[in-house]
Amino acid sequence: MTGLDYLGSTAWAMPSADLQAMIAIANREGDLSPEALQAYRTASLQRAERAGVRDGVAIIGINGPLFRKANLFTSMSGATSYEQVRRDLQVALDDPSVTAILLDIDSPGGEVSGVGELANAIRAATATKPVHAYAGGLCASGALWVACAASRVTVDAAAMVGSVGVVMSMIDESAADERRGIKRVEIVSSQSPGKRPDPASDEGRARLQATVDSLAAVFVKAVAGFRGVSDATVISKFGGGGVLVGAQAVKVGLVDAIGSFEGALSALRDAPRQQRISAAVDRALSAARSAPVATAQPTAPVVDQDAIRASWKTIAEQRTSTAAGQHRGVAFIPSAPAPAPVSEASADEIAAGWAKARAKHETAAPATAEPGTPDAVAAAGWNAARAKHGFGPIGEGGTSHVDD
Repeated sequence: MTGLDYLGSTAWAMPSADLQAMIAIANREGDLSPEALQAYRTASLQRAERAGVRDGVAIIGINGPLFRKANLFTSMSGATSYEQVRRDLQVALDDPSVTAILLDIDSPGGEVSGVGELANAIRAATATKPVHAYAGGLCASGALWVACAASRVTVDAAAMVGSVGVVMSMIDESAADERRGIKRVEIVSSQSPGKRPDPASDEGRARLQATVDSLAAVFVKAVAGFRGVSDATVISKFGGGGVLVGAQAVKVGLVDAIGSFEGALSALRDAPRQQRISAAVDRALSAARSAPVATAQPTAPVVDQDAIRASWKTIAEQRTSTAAGQHRGVAFIPSAPAPAPVSEASADEIAAGWAKARAKHETAAPATAEPGTPDAVAAAGWNAARAKHGFGPIGEGGTSHVDD
């Protein structure tokens, strides 16, 4: 049985205009609408009440009047419950196959009660998975409050966005009651003079106005926080309670971009890949910043070995009248034109250095040098230094090469 069949076969106790509205809604069941096409393309999200999923993106519809709890309107007339949206949001967050969440909004707003709680839950969800909002038609009042909680808001070029503010509506039935002879009497506790403010009196109206203004202040502060602007900006630039169309809303910063539903969906579908690329780039930059800076290494001086040998010979000749090993008080500096004196404390190291240098470059004096000659004196001094530091005498079976 279709909805239209059900309406036609049941007795209704309701005004004719309201019944006709329900018949019009039921009569659209077979129409090919954007919503129907979207539902056809979208698979149901497991355990969700109304949400679907496409390409890893959970789609949560927020349509029609908004109520805190599910009721007849949410069940039959296309309205939405904050609690249902909240539950579907949690299902999407818990599902590992869902990589992002898109709020598909077309709503005039709804109850103040519950909207702030839902908006805060949406903003908290953005820390776990990307949450974007799209409005293709109307995104006003409470619906805007919810949309602004998403990390990005995209709207159609003809979408109407805004209506920041709160309205309190009352019906004055006193005239009707008087015609019917009905007189209402209420007794209010003396401790609670503000419990039943009379909107017809100045005092009562002032009390009601203060309540509405307080609720609006919460609304303004929430939108300002979500959009990253001041309260004053929300009041002065975001429509002043009216709606802005598409590009106007983008220009003042109320929403982020003009686009289509499919474009918003694609951006979220491709987000994981873009995040991986961004993460790879960040890692590469971080590694580059932490890598040690290459510095030029000093070039080893070029040593003229013939000059070294000549200097050794000069030293030996200058020591022909001294005892073997007395050369220890003189330092040999290859680059200097003449040896320079050094302290006695480093003499052993100097002697060892001479011995190692001679052995490394195989420039030992002949072991058979004639006694008393410069060569013999030099050989005696060098061999004494070698023996002191654990090297065999050159020319008598000692090694002619020393490893560094």
